[in-house]
Parts: sequence; structure tokens; C-alpha cells
Amino acid sequence: MQSPSPPIATPTDVAKRLGRDLDDGELDAVDGLLEEAEVLIEGYLGKIPQPVPRRVTVVASRMVARVLEQPDAEAFYAESVQHAAGPFSETKRFSTGASGGAPWLTAADKQSLRQARSGGRGIYTIGIG
Repeated sequence: MQSPSPPIATPTDVAKRLGRDLDDGELDAVDGLLEEAEVLIEGYLGKIPQPVPRRVTVVASRMVARVLEQPDAEAFYAESVQHAAGPFSETKRFSTGASGGAPWLTAADKQSLRQARSGGRGIYTIGIG
């Protein structure tokens, strides 16, 4: 039987990204959010290297911190809402990166993970003959 792999990040790592301690509500949510972040990172990398590289821990904790920093996790994440009286019109504009309360990978996160994705290997040439 295979032993479980270590977590890619901890609540302490998330608190570091936020620059403050987590409150009780955040502590209740952080394990599930870290699990979601791990699934996204694993999907992007194909496989998370062991031991977990520091860059993976930083990205995972940054992903969760972004969710916790959002003003209202229950909101629709609309940047602006317009209403009109007739003929009954409503327009909502959503901000870039709105995730509906779930972690997401930004372009900067993917850039940070690039070396872990390639396993640290670059382009190389093999001579023939």
C-alpha cells in the first residue's frame, strides 16, 4: 500500500502569502481549497514532483490566498452591474480572473510552474555518430 504524499502547501504557507493569521472561517475552508489547488496544479504539470518543489508550494498557497482575499466568496464576482427600467434590462460585467470562489492558475502561476513542468530540463542536442 502506497503512503499518502505530503501536502503541497499548508495553512501556514497560505498565511504567509496573506501576511496575516487565518481566522476560524478561513481555517475551515483552507484544506479544501488547497486540495482544489493541488488538483489544478497536478492537471497542469501532469505529476507533482516529490519532494514538492518550493515553487509549487508558493503557487498553491498563492492560489488559495487569492480566494480568501476576495471580498465576498458568495458573490457573483461582478465588477459592475447596470439596471434599466424599460424594457427590463440588466447588464453584469465580470472581472478577469473571477472564479466563483474556487482557486485558479494565473499566467504568472503557470510561468512559475514552468520549470517544475519540464522537470528542470531545457533544450539540448544529442550528437549522432
